[in-house]
Amino acid sequence: MPNTTVIEYKKTDDETLVKAKLAINEEKKKNMFRGTIAISVVYGLFAFMLIIITAFNNTMRDILFNKYLAFTLIFIVGTIVIIMMMLYFIFSYVPVNVSIVDDDDNISCPDYWKVEIVDDSVISKAFDPTYPKNLFKYKCLMDDSIYDKSKLFKYSSNTLGTGLKYTNILSNITQGSTGNKSTGMYKSASDINFNNDYNDYKNVANVYANINEYDPTTTPNNPDYIKKFLNTNSDTIAYNTFSNLQEIAYIHNNYKFDDDNKATLTDVISMSNIYSKSPSVLSPVTWNYSNIATPAITTTTHNTIILDWRNLTPLRAFNLATPGANENDKKKTRNLYVYYTPTTGSGSSNVYLGNIEITYDVKTDPNYTMIYKTTGTIQYTPQETLPAITNSIIKATNTNNNINITTSSIPATSLKTGTVTNIITQLDINEYPVIQFYNINIERPKAINRSNSIASNVPLLCDEIYPSFLASYDNANGNNNLRCAYSKICGIPWSDLRCDQQQQL
Repeated sequence: MPNTTVIEYKKTDDETLVKAKLAINEEKKKNMFRGTIAISVVYGLFAFMLIIITAFNNTMRDILFNKYLAFTLIFIVGTIVIIMMMLYFIFSYVPVNVSIVDDDDNISCPDYWKVEIVDDSVISKAFDPTYPKNLFKYKCLMDDSIYDKSKLFKYSSNTLGTGLKYTNILSNITQGSTGNKSTGMYKSASDINFNNDYNDYKNVANVYANINEYDPTTTPNNPDYIKKFLNTNSDTIAYNTFSNLQEIAYIHNNYKFDDDNKATLTDVISMSNIYSKSPSVLSPVTWNYSNIATPAITTTTHNTIILDWRNLTPLRAFNLATPGANENDKKKTRNLYVYYTPTTGSGSSNVYLGNIEITYDVKTDPNYTMIYKTTGTIQYTPQETLPAITNSIIKATNTNNNINITTSSIPATSLKTGTVTNIITQLDINEYPVIQFYNINIERPKAINRSNSIASNVPLLCDEIYPSFLASYDNANGNNNLRCAYSKICGIPWSDLRCDQQQQL
């Protein structure tokens, strides 16, 4: 993790940054000197007054130099000691390295993007807790009214080394292949399917670049993309920038590092999916692309995640849910249970996906919090292969609703044939959340070994970023290398960074 406060002083710091830090240290030294002068003046005025009084008043002379001689001596010696200590601090002052933080630069967004503020409750449950929350407070989003993400994908995905991909929530996109780019690409033969899925799910879809395709240590095709993006011939700068961008991709996609060496990672949100007003706060599920149009889900390898809560707010859910046993406590918790009923298969096939837990706490603000909790795999009894789902993403519509939200759970022994009772009939169609099925071993692993993931698909999101998070890496290095590389990899303009004016050797 980049150090965002005080960093170790290095002679290799950028010259401009060093000058700024020295200026700050010089100002601190001047302030100490001014403070010493002020103290000396105060003591001097007091001493001068005593001298004047004792020179013209015998009584005061007797008091100060006879009766209270000890006080006078302590005052004189103390004054000298204090002034000497202040002078010592000034002349022995050693410059310390300080972080140079430009708040305007830290929340700078790419050109024509918009900014969104993220709730602290979301940050604490969605991102690696070892990173400061303030790094995720502001989020930059590509403005859909200016950018057409579907065209960005179509016209760039087949361009080797600079192409963008779409997340696998668009399940009808069939994958193409060019060189070492073999996942998530656009295929013109599936254009109708793509357009249909894009219109339905564009609010929860993202475009991204596979950061592993830019690894400067590998040899396929063109290994020096990072160098070209940075205008550098340095292998060290290129690799460090790539490694940092890879870290950002992991953290942005809601994984956390399990060790100080950043060798292993764990999914943060697989077991508890936090509510957010914005569907884009939590990143997509995609890690390895799947082109199966009607995947068969199983109880041991699949899990679900809520991509968009839509209009189901915590307050609305709390009022719909059945009061819990601790309803009289200051911290009250209620639950709604989520089931999926496939349209294919015989009988009533109810699949338990997880429960929505809503908590009301009078001590917190905002008062209501909500998470979607799963067991890690879906539940279905008896244990057998479940009916195929028509789409890996499930969205309630006026003509088809496979999602059932209830106020009570069905016993595990009767999930398949049990009747889904206590269905919330008051829910509007737009209050049902958008849910995705995914394979926990392939599409979004629970755990990742970083050294093994180098050959897999690690999405660097190109339509949303946390600017302070990216800036923290650049601040630690005294340059804009990382954000400039991000801008060029994703093909998005970022004028504030003045990347073309930088030259790294």
